[in-house]
Amino acid sequence: TGWFGRKRHLIPIDDVRLESDGDDSYLVLPYDKEQLKSAPSHERDEDITRAHEGEVYGHYGRTAYWDAVRARQT
Repeated sequence: TGWFGRKRHLIPIDDVRLESDGDDSYLVLPYDKEQLKSAPSHERDEDITRAHEGEVYGHYGRTAYWDAVRARQT
């Protein structure tokens, strides 16, 4: 997203689907354009930390992976 598509965003993969319409396959995201554009951005060389993951999942109203694991363990 962004000017010349220079911003990169992570998304929770849980609900992403691969669909096909004959010769072409494509990903279907369960998020609208505004959700994607306003999501936390990510630099190509930036490490993905638990804090960053939590911010991304929180943006989409989801429980972060590590928080879900911790909840299952308690």
